[in-house]
Amino acid sequence: MSRARSAIAVKTAVEKLRAYAAEAFGVQIVETQSFDDFFDAVQFCQPRVEDFGGEEGSNAWYLWKHGPWAIIGDLDLKLPHQSDALAKLSEAFGEAIAAGVDEDFAQAAFVYAQNGKIRRRIALGEHELEIEGRPIQAEVGHRVENFDEQEADRLWQTFGLPTFEFEPEEGPFVCIHVKA
Repeated sequence: MSRARSAIAVKTAVEKLRAYAAEAFGVQIVETQSFDDFFDAVQFCQPRVEDFGGEEGSNAWYLWKHGPWAIIGDLDLKLPHQSDALAKLSEAFGEAIAAGVDEDFAQAAFVYAQNGKIRRRIALGEHELEIEGRPIQAEVGHRVENFDEQEADRLWQTFGLPTFEFEPEEGPFVCIHVKA
């Protein structure tokens, strides 16, 4: 796996996700910039993230399109852990898929929300596994007790989403600086 990161995907346009995400997460967009290169997007985001030295209550996300999916990503692994916001996004778009991986700290998450409800949530953190909801089709033949970063990435990919193994290659990346 590459650096730690997480993302949410919904089937819509990037601009629609940008607007709905700000509302769902209860934040205000302070600044927006677009970049063709992922590393330029990371350079924009990193100093604006509170956990990396940004202002209190500050975060930054990058959005891009992958097939029918609009994806919003972060660098601090917080997106998949905000169930209320994910439920709101799935209410607006039918379904929302979220995942996060960080091999250095053995953290992983996968969430599937549909029609305003969290249908499945699996999270591994500090060697503790949390499981909610019923298994989804992509879990057939896999043991949930073995959930880890690779399994979170595999579940994410079963929806036709790009692996966390590599950096996203196709921009443009719309970056937004948000504040709570």
